[in-house]
Amino acid sequence: MLNKSIIDQKFTGLCCLIVGETEFAVGLKYETEKMNAPIIIFQRKSNNEIIPYCIDKNIPIIKFEKLVKLLLNDYKTGDEIKEELYVSIANIFRNIQYNKAKLSSPNTR
Repeated sequence: MLNKSIIDQKFTGLCCLIVGETEFAVGLKYETEKMNAPIIIFQRKSNNEIIPYCIDKNIPIIKFEKLVKLLLNDYKTGDEIKEELYVSIANIFRNIQYNKAKLSSPNTR
């Protein structure tokens, strides 16, 4: 088990976690003002440490088996998402933003 401060440093900037049916996980970071495209900040074959971290920090966890396999096979940590995946990743981020807005709306209970 990793020390909490090591986990915080390793996952700084994590905006969502893509997981599969298995224990594979890919973390994405995206800052619209600073980046051209989302980047992969980590790839794990075990998500046992990262899922509790994401739950604790309210970081969205997206279950998408095909995408996580593609990201694990075709990308390395530090890579920008390629154009061919922009639509898929943009849809994920749009859904995350929609759900955040919906949850923070005063009309939502």
